[in-house]
Amino acid sequence: MTPVAFLTILCLGVVSAARSLDPSLDAEWEEWKTNYEKTYSPEEVQKRAVWEENIRLIKQHSEEHDQGEHGFTMEMNAFGDMTSEEFKETMINHPVSNLRKGKRIQKRLVLDDFPKSVDWRKKDYVNPVWYQSRCSPCWPFRAVGAIEGQMFNRTGKLVQLSVQNLVDCSQPQGNVGCHGGTVVGTFQCVKDNGGLESGETYPYEQKVGPCRYSPENATANVTDFMILPEGEDVLTIAVATIGPIPVAIDASHDSFRFYKT
Repeated sequence: MTPVAFLTILCLGVVSAARSLDPSLDAEWEEWKTNYEKTYSPEEVQKRAVWEENIRLIKQHSEEHDQGEHGFTMEMNAFGDMTSEEFKETMINHPVSNLRKGKRIQKRLVLDDFPKSVDWRKKDYVNPVWYQSRCSPCWPFRAVGAIEGQMFNRTGKLVQLSVQNLVDCSQPQGNVGCHGGTVVGTFQCVKDNGGLESGETYPYEQKVGPCRYSPENATANVTDFMILPEGEDVLTIAVATIGPIPVAIDASHDSFRFYKT
C-alpha cells in the first residue's frame, strides 16, 4: 500500500468516527476532559468514540443494576478514553517469570478467636492511597504498604517508603519495572539489598530508571517473609494478627475499571 493510499484510508476512518459521535454528549465530554485534565491532538475523535462506547457500557450496567441484575454500580472515571485492551496493556501488570518463593506458613489457628474485621487505617498503619500512573507498578505499592505497616507496629512512626527504589532495583529478583512484578520478588529485593529508602530520599518518578539505592539512606528492611496458604480464613487471621497484607486481584474487567460502589 502506498503512503498516499494509507493516508486516505486513515482520514476516511477519522471522518467515519466523527460522524458517529453523539452531539448530545458534547457538554459532558468537555466537562470530563476538564475534570481529568485531558488534552488531545490529533486523536480526539478516536478518544471521544471510545469514551462514548464506555458511557453506553456504564449506562447499560446502571439500567441492569436498577432491575436487580447486578449488586454493584459503575461510573465514568479517568480511564474512560481507554479501550479494554489499552487499559490492560497500560494499567495491568503482565505475568513475570523467575518467581522466588518465600517461606510458607502452615500454622493452624481457630477463626472464631479473631475479630471479623480490622481497619488498620484507623490505627495509623496505612498511608494515603497513591495514583500509580501509567507506569502501572502496583506490585511495589502493595509491598511498600505492608512494610510501612510493620514499621509502624515496631516504631510507632508511619513513614512513606520508596516505590521508585523498588521499580528501579528489583529486576534481579524477576520484576520488570512498569510492566510487571510480584510482591515476593519485591520483598526479596529489599532483603537482598539490605534495606529500602524512603520516598523523601528516592521519590516516585512514574518510570523506570537506573538503580540509585544508597544503603546510607535505608529507612526500612525485610529480614524474612512468608507466603500464606490460599483461603479467606487464613487471610482473615493474618490481617487480624499481623497487619496489612498484600494481595493481588484480577482488575482487568470493565466492571472493575469503572467500579463505584
